[in-house]
Amino acid sequence: MAVQAKGKAAKQLGFYIDQTRCTGCYACIVACEDWHDVPAGPASWMRVQTIEKGKFPNLFSAYLSSPCYHCEDAPCVAVCPVEAITKREDNGIVEVDREKCLGRDICGRPCSVECPAGNDIQGFVSRIAEGEYDQAWELLAQTNPLPGVCGRVCYHPCEEMCTRGQVDEPLTIHALERFVGEQAPATPPLITEQKSQRVAVIGSGPAGLSCAYQLARHGYKVTIFEALPVAGGMLRVGIPRYRLPAEVLDREIASIKAMGVEVKTNKRLGDNLSLEELDEFDAVFLGVGAHKQRDLNIPGADLDGVIGGLDFLREANVLGKGTVGERVLVLGGGNVAFNCARLAHRLGAPEVHLACVEAYDNMPADFPEIKEGELEDIIIHPSRAFIRAMGKDGHVTGIECLEVRSMKFDEDGNLHFDAIEGSEHILAADTVIYAIGEELDLSFLPKDVKVEKGRILVGEDGATSRKGFYAGGDVTIRQERVAYAIGAGRRAAEAIDRDFQGLKKEPPVKGYKEYKLIDTDFFEKKPAVAIPQLAAHERRRNVSEVEGTLDNEQATAEAGRCLDCRGMCLVACPYNAPQFDDEGNPKMQKCDLCLEEWEKGKKPICVRACTMRALDAGTIEELRAKYGDVKEAAGFTYSEKAKPSVTFKAKTKWSQSL
Repeated sequence: MAVQAKGKAAKQLGFYIDQTRCTGCYACIVACEDWHDVPAGPASWMRVQTIEKGKFPNLFSAYLSSPCYHCEDAPCVAVCPVEAITKREDNGIVEVDREKCLGRDICGRPCSVECPAGNDIQGFVSRIAEGEYDQAWELLAQTNPLPGVCGRVCYHPCEEMCTRGQVDEPLTIHALERFVGEQAPATPPLITEQKSQRVAVIGSGPAGLSCAYQLARHGYKVTIFEALPVAGGMLRVGIPRYRLPAEVLDREIASIKAMGVEVKTNKRLGDNLSLEELDEFDAVFLGVGAHKQRDLNIPGADLDGVIGGLDFLREANVLGKGTVGERVLVLGGGNVAFNCARLAHRLGAPEVHLACVEAYDNMPADFPEIKEGELEDIIIHPSRAFIRAMGKDGHVTGIECLEVRSMKFDEDGNLHFDAIEGSEHILAADTVIYAIGEELDLSFLPKDVKVEKGRILVGEDGATSRKGFYAGGDVTIRQERVAYAIGAGRRAAEAIDRDFQGLKKEPPVKGYKEYKLIDTDFFEKKPAVAIPQLAAHERRRNVSEVEGTLDNEQATAEAGRCLDCRGMCLVACPYNAPQFDDEGNPKMQKCDLCLEEWEKGKKPICVRACTMRALDAGTIEELRAKYGDVKEAAGFTYSEKAKPSVTFKAKTKWSQSL
């Protein structure tokens, strides 16, 4: 009988290994593979390791037989997402149901599961580690046409899920993605198949670019309509150049256009682009961004010197200009607010403050963004409610605030706060930039496209309530994240392609569940490679990038830290017992202690094949009573957490000199 839960088996079976008798003849390996009909390949249920120390004539050599040790608290059982690995109650043997096993290419990879863009992170990282940089780009480009952009601006939730972080530090995946972006070929991939259907994409932000790119890869004719005079959407106007240089965005957009995607700028839906014109297309994707600044609804908001955050960024990014005073106050606690504050320093403001209604620990900006702002001497005033803008001679002089004890937003996005009585105070400023949220202008939508709470309602793959219309990115979800938008554009493109071909979507397979490594002592500690950065004092009045790109040596070293989390059982096992062949999506296999032979009253085949009598098997209690309770041996470290079912006669003497 097999169970999942931890617990001591009635009679735990295990191994005895005598290192003093083992000669490394590999008879156990041959017998195991022949008996179980294990095909030729890298998978071997029984392995024999050679341990050598010193030099002749003072050479120590030994062999370590490495089957599955059928741990009492087997970590492989705990981490399997589909319960394909179980532990028997009667004898403690850890079994594998290969029919249930998802296979190594699907199972695990928490970084990839968490990636909103859907990137095969483990795949491209492994190619970097092997020095195959071109292949890394080719793999990443299957899901993401903007690796150079994402490597710079993505908030990288993948790194929070990185298993390496349980050992020392997570992989710096965003830096590796940025590195891959620099490996893009001079000419885009050749599109060999051209199809007749035409698709209109509204908006050239990350969602629109992603959708257009994927459709072009499938051979469809795509036209992007962009309201602004330049392509890029919020990537172009909302992100300062010190984070995303224009040339990086230009390069990746040019690559998409080179695939046959047509981009028409200064074309705004509902203005000089009509719905009737879109009827000429076989499908429409709506990827418009949230370009409308939420109003600062307080008295004095119309004073000179009070500027909307998006207007401020747009002037600096598109027009190449921006004027600030001596003391700048930014209102808001999100990423846009920090973009404005950090940019204000670079435009010459000697003093920059930032105030927000949220408590410091609840600020919506990404934590690294907050830390970078503080490093650049931005003074943060959390838990502040804005009452009115103060002014003199028509120009702003500051913002009157109240200190806030608590706050919350209701379902409609309206702010409610509990102010501290008598806490009125003024934050002085001669320039006030408000970045308290962005809104969508959906006035262009046809009436049969359903909207809820200011966002277009879509299905899993971006289909709207109007046939042939799809949507993704800011227009559908309040994530306002580049990676989410890229993923949404790709999923919509795949749905459009399926609809054109009359195909149905295969249900997704979840190959990961969150787990914690039970014993990190078995991993070599390797701290993350340091990412080159501009010193804080060099950033003032300097729009150069803060972070640099890893060179080949650094990228290869960092990628080499990856634990290769394909097959969660293999990552979790301290002894690498789970084995995988090299065929497509291989299923896990390993030693089952010849369970069928036990049921016939016979010992495992490896024990019977060992001519030197270096192996034995039985209940672990009987083995330890007969041979002693020795838990350490040459090449073997006992895990007190997994509790492997093995005892040894360890080899300790040096080889004799001739």
